[in-house]
Formats: sequence, C-alpha cells, structure tokens
Amino acid sequence: MKETLTVTCPVCHETSEFTWTGRINAVSDPELKLDLLDGELFKFVCPTCGATRQLENHFLYHDPTQALMVFLAPQLNERRENYERILSQILTESDLNLDSYSLRLVTSIPDLIEKIQIFDQGYNDQVIEIVKLLTDGLFAKEKPDVKVKQRHYYKQGSKEHILYVTPEGQLLVDFHDSLVSFAENKYKKAVRQDHAGRFVLVDANWAANLLERKEGDAPMEETAE
Repeated sequence: MKETLTVTCPVCHETSEFTWTGRINAVSDPELKLDLLDGELFKFVCPTCGATRQLENHFLYHDPTQALMVFLAPQLNERRENYERILSQILTESDLNLDSYSLRLVTSIPDLIEKIQIFDQGYNDQVIEIVKLLTDGLFAKEKPDVKVKQRHYYKQGSKEHILYVTPEGQLLVDFHDSLVSFAENKYKKAVRQDHAGRFVLVDANWAANLLERKEGDAPMEETAE
C-alpha cells in the first residue's frame, strides 16, 4: 500500500513528491522491515538541496509470526477521529482472528522501532514499560540534574540498553534482567497478555497509571467486531 506525499523541504522550501509505504508485512517484506529498523524507510532526501528528514504519516506494521500489529499514529490527539476511522477499517477488513493479537498504537517512529525490537526479543512490552519506569528511578539517583526528553529500549548488537535522550545528548544505561523478573512477578495480575482485539497505547503513561493502580488502557482504543 503506497501513497504519494507532497513534501516541502524545511531547508530550501522546494516541494517534491515522496512515495510513502503505508503498511508492511514483516514476513513477506523482510527487506522493508530492515529499512524501517535502519531508519531508511521514511527518510526523505530533498532532490534540490540534499537535506534529509524523517517523514511521519500513519503506517501499519504487521508481523504474523508474532501475532503483532503496530499502528503509527503521529499527532494522535489532533487526528484522533481520522485514526479511529482508519483503525476501524483495518479491524473490519482483516480476515484474521485478532483477539489473540497484540495490537499497539505508537505516536512516533522511534517508538515504532522500539516496539518492534521489544517483540523481536520475545519480551512483553507492558513489562518493558514498567522496567523503563523503574530504571528512571535509578537514573535519577545517579544523574539528578539531567532532564530526560525520551527513553527507549535499545538493542545494540547482542547488548540491551535503555537509551536516554537528554538536551546534552544520548546516554546508554544497562538493561537489567532482574528488573524484568521483578516486574513480571510483581505486576503479573495487572499485565494482560492481550487486549482482546483492541489497539492499545502502551507507553510511559500507561506504566505510570498501572503503578498508581489506575486503569492502564489507551487514550484511544479500537475493538474488533
């Protein structure tokens, strides 16, 4: 599924066209999956001045072997009604039994890549979000004056990390398996293995709500009929 986008270069302000891939299947499109993980799938290169940027538009990642779908929804709050229609169409047209699927929403490309890496490593993303929140506490003790803009599960070669993005740059923090075991044991009743055909936004807010014993579902959910 491809779409032609008209893009205005932020550097030279010239307009050009970009062919956007709207969905991929990790099994039938393994090369496109690699392009996605390498940051190439959505990279726009201005034909006039050569400036590069990552484009964001709605996108569906599907991995049948993992029973996983991840929907990229940039500017979720502003485009909520449009995304609800798209998700409803995806669920209605699918001939799969999505009750057993992990259906996820993400709002940025880094979140999309992170989600794919988490499932590729066999983790439950709900548990990893709790681990990231627990790691935040350790990070704050070591670097109390550092402001964190983003943090992601990040696999580099055979090593796993939590990548912290700060105003000063990026910092890698060790990923502790002991925290995974702790989170799995302590929150096993709260962490659900699936959400019965609903697209769910499992992120830092979700984890914070769970730890505060609040409802942990997504701000927007779509249910398969």
